[in-house]
Amino acid sequence: MLHEILLALIGHTGNIIVEEEGQFKVSNSIEFLTEAEVEQVNKVVILGIYYKQITDFVKRNSGLNSQIPFLLCMEDLKDDNDDEEIEVTSVYVKSFCAGVQEVLNLYKEHILAIEHEYFVNDSLNITHLSQKLSLFYQLLPSLTGCIYEIESQELKGGQLLDLVYQNCNVGNPIIKSMFTKILFFCNKVLYHQINAWIVHGQLLDISDEFFIHMIDKGEEAPEGQSKIDASRTMKDGSNASVMSVGSNATFYRIKAVLGKNLQEDEKEWNNLFTLRLSMLPHSYFPSKLADKILFIGKAVRMLQSNKTGEEDRIQVEDLKAFSAAISKLQSIKEFNLPLFSKVIQVIGDCVAKKLWNLVVVKGDLLTHLQNMKDFFLLGNGEFFHFFVEESRSLMSLPPTAKADYEINLGPYMKTKNILGKEDDEIFKKFKFRMRSFSFNFKDFRTRDHLSCPGAVFQNRGTKYLKIAATRKSRRSGAIWHSFKQKIDTGFKTNFNFKIKNHIVLNSYGGDNVNNMSMMSSSPFGFAETPRKTGPGGDRDHIMQSTNRISGGLHDDYPNLRMSMHGNLGGADGAGAQQTDRVSIGGEINEINPLSVSLVVILQAQKDVIASKYSAPISTKDLQEYIAIKFNSTFYPTGDNGGVSVYSSKFRGQLSITNSVSVWATSKDPFGNFDNPLTNNSPNRDNTRLVDQVDLPYDVDIIDGEQHSVKIEFEKDVLKVYIDQYSQDPVLSTPIRIEDSIELDNGSCYIGIAQETFLTNNITEIFNWSLMSSTQSFSKDSWSGLSLEYKAQWPIHLFLSPTILENYNRLFRFLFPLRRVQIDLQNDWNNLKRIYDVFDEEQMRFVMAMRARLNNFINNIMSYLQLDVIETQWFKLSTGIEKCQDFEEARKLHENYLSTLSSKFFLSMEKIIKIMQDISHLVMRFSMQCKLIVEAATMKQTQELVMEDEEIKEEDSFIPKTIFREINDIKADFSVLSKLIFKILNRRKGVDNSTFLSQLF
Repeated sequence: MLHEILLALIGHTGNIIVEEEGQFKVSNSIEFLTEAEVEQVNKVVILGIYYKQITDFVKRNSGLNSQIPFLLCMEDLKDDNDDEEIEVTSVYVKSFCAGVQEVLNLYKEHILAIEHEYFVNDSLNITHLSQKLSLFYQLLPSLTGCIYEIESQELKGGQLLDLVYQNCNVGNPIIKSMFTKILFFCNKVLYHQINAWIVHGQLLDISDEFFIHMIDKGEEAPEGQSKIDASRTMKDGSNASVMSVGSNATFYRIKAVLGKNLQEDEKEWNNLFTLRLSMLPHSYFPSKLADKILFIGKAVRMLQSNKTGEEDRIQVEDLKAFSAAISKLQSIKEFNLPLFSKVIQVIGDCVAKKLWNLVVVKGDLLTHLQNMKDFFLLGNGEFFHFFVEESRSLMSLPPTAKADYEINLGPYMKTKNILGKEDDEIFKKFKFRMRSFSFNFKDFRTRDHLSCPGAVFQNRGTKYLKIAATRKSRRSGAIWHSFKQKIDTGFKTNFNFKIKNHIVLNSYGGDNVNNMSMMSSSPFGFAETPRKTGPGGDRDHIMQSTNRISGGLHDDYPNLRMSMHGNLGGADGAGAQQTDRVSIGGEINEINPLSVSLVVILQAQKDVIASKYSAPISTKDLQEYIAIKFNSTFYPTGDNGGVSVYSSKFRGQLSITNSVSVWATSKDPFGNFDNPLTNNSPNRDNTRLVDQVDLPYDVDIIDGEQHSVKIEFEKDVLKVYIDQYSQDPVLSTPIRIEDSIELDNGSCYIGIAQETFLTNNITEIFNWSLMSSTQSFSKDSWSGLSLEYKAQWPIHLFLSPTILENYNRLFRFLFPLRRVQIDLQNDWNNLKRIYDVFDEEQMRFVMAMRARLNNFINNIMSYLQLDVIETQWFKLSTGIEKCQDFEEARKLHENYLSTLSSKFFLSMEKIIKIMQDISHLVMRFSMQCKLIVEAATMKQTQELVMEDEEIKEEDSFIPKTIFREINDIKADFSVLSKLIFKILNRRKGVDNSTFLSQLF
């Protein structure tokens, strides 16, 4: 009898102990045991079902896939048409299984010891056996609950580490010790990946589960190889615990990851590698530390590339020391964050110093920054004086489609000739271009000027981008345009998308079900015999199993209550209660609706550089935004046979609601609304619902089909169109953008994000375009004139496209002011020459008006050039000369640009508009001065050919239309100047400026 029990404890049933309904129990045919003895035996053998389920999980996910090395080694023998699917299991899951196996080995050794003791003393009874196994009544149920969370929520990478770490933080020392040991095994993978990244610059991440992510360039497959069908490249969008791919796709992916050479592409530093925060173990691994590790790896790739001289490379001894330090950390049983941070800091300082020497010293960074100051910040006054004069006739007309060509081969070339700079190397690095504030990605074969933070992917051979979302995180990924777009005067944006959600596709029973399937139909992989244990499905099965144990054992083992219930919660700490609410229950009102949202976001609050952990990937990361949300909310209805809604076996009916809504932040303290986009966020009380409409019944945004969207904004009205309803907007609502967003000179970032709640899905973006109305409505059609600077290697590390765009924002603000300043100087010369031609009082009025305008513009320019630019330049140059760290120098430069933007008032939309209006007034005034000069010239010509008596008295006065226009300009300027004085007086620090104080 005891041998039957011992065999059952290691997962083997017989005639006495049988398996029924997923439980081990004494067979009903056994009559020689009393009811009390049967109950005692059942309490003991319940450990056997836990052991069996855990062992099955380990068998499914541990070990190596022999096809991977075969594919790598036998490339020449591989059949191009071989579409056989192989599986690449999460490496973190494998390491978890290795740790679990240690626990199972301990359990088996314990069983063997009990058997040996029985051979020595055959008087061992069931009560004694139960006492001997008391330790495992705590361990195995806790481990089973953890495995359930891993499989049901498809955890891998940092998500799995988070779950294990949170199970370590319990009051039971036995359970804590077990999960600490398992975490030690899991952290080995993390250490190996970090080691490969910071020592060799290699990203070893076949299963897409490292927190550093390489966005594939969407290259075509090598010649002679077939393209990979994107619809089956990954069953779950590279975000499930098991990635199932075709053999060709697997081969290319593994080869790309393991065999990636150090690239020389100048775009790599800014665009290729990003942080994937969804795979970061947030419970014990800070985001800033991950950002530091990302920098180290990118720096190593740069320093060890073919373009770097031998003397500038990191020495082999140093790399060995880096690797040894990481290896020592790996041997520590518990993760030591202070020690780990210190090691990463030391390695980072060493790498940053090397990179500083390469970029700042040998690359002569300060000379390049001086060039930026001379051109983008108008420091080269002589050049811009001649350039404005030479471009005056061209800029008097609206720009044409060939404006770039005309400005560079016309005024720019003439100015260089005048200054004798035709062959100057510095001038060759600059050229002018017209910033159209528009973009058009017909597909995503190239992604120039796109930033993709978070879980954004592009498979080889495909032309679209994918945003992956999991149930564990509502912050999946986003696609931003790297540059701010001019939207204040209006815009139009279009894109096509497709959302694949496994629950909905399963419900439809479509062909894509297999592509979106989960790991198994039950939490422990018993897909061939799905359980029907009640309305709670598999989750209830686990809870029922636990309750059957705890019902008779809580009195004997009081610590068991916590271990069996407290550890069945999710990694997010929500516990079993949250999971129960989303199970398929008998009552619909016990189920939280699941939601999928595609969101178009307008914001100017945060930079969108993908390589920074602070880059926003959802509205949750922002405090100021406007969001156009395409939302689908659904939940299962009816009897689904006890099958979980998350299971690939689910084929139940769904209740689906599709809607379009507009959400915006508001400064109104009374406008507190509940925003479903940002639930559980502490700083969202200022979010309000602007408008919402339900989509027509035949428009389902999560049906797995492609949909088209068009969004228009014009005259403070936002219109949204979708699919065949393009003739009439599905939503039209008034909204003032400036009431929700602090625009940057009328500009903001625009992006597409995905926000989900308790469901997995993939969003595919096929194209994206935007057209700004700024050229049509701007008072100065040349306001988009910008500069390009060719930042060569290795200066491109410092002067990224985003940094150059920041310089251009400053240039687009300064250059119009410089233009009108020169115009006013010319007006003085022209008016002085014809001062005696017209009535003296009128001319004195015109000259006084010019003096007022000139005083305003001169003081503004002096403030910008002397109080701001020169002061901040001195701080920057001095700081770079003193520091010996690339990251510190980069931060100094970013602070320099940030301070300039702040002191230029670029974030104060009212001031920017007033400045633009005053510049336009100056242009109007200069035009009237030109007409006065023309009228004076005509009058002087008439005086030469006419007698004195023939000259009329009214000819001595300025023409009435001109004088009336100047009076109107004076009135408008008085209003605008008073308004800007009032605003500047309220701004702190303005009184410190000598030049601005002269305005008041």
